Amino acid sequence: TEHLTYAPNVAFGPNELGLIREVIPLVESRSLKILSAVPPSDDPVLAESKPFRVLSHLVGHESPGSLHHLLMEEGWVSSLSSGTGVAASDFSLTSLGMSLTPKGMRERDQ
Repeated sequence: TEHLTYAPNVAFGPNELGLIREVIPLVESRSLKILSAVPPSDDPVLAESKPFRVLSHLVGHESPGSLHHLLMEEGWVSSLSSGTGVAASDFSLTSLGMSLTPKGMRERDQ
């Protein structure tokens, strides 16, 4: 199956990529969100293989040896989630969200 051809527009230009935004909330909050632009989820090839679902399962699974388990064992996160954050006609954003512990906030750049 062929991938769809998308408009020549890109979701984000070079000046919008690789940015870290730090926000000072009004109430205490420790979260980390990582977003990645990917092809739209209704692309026929992606619809068949469901990579977003596989990624979500791999990241969110809590079995020993998993990413979720490792981050919990290190005491860095209290929760973790992943999935498609935004789905548009010519791109999607895959999202990884974590609620950080105080230790995780201190060591977030590790």
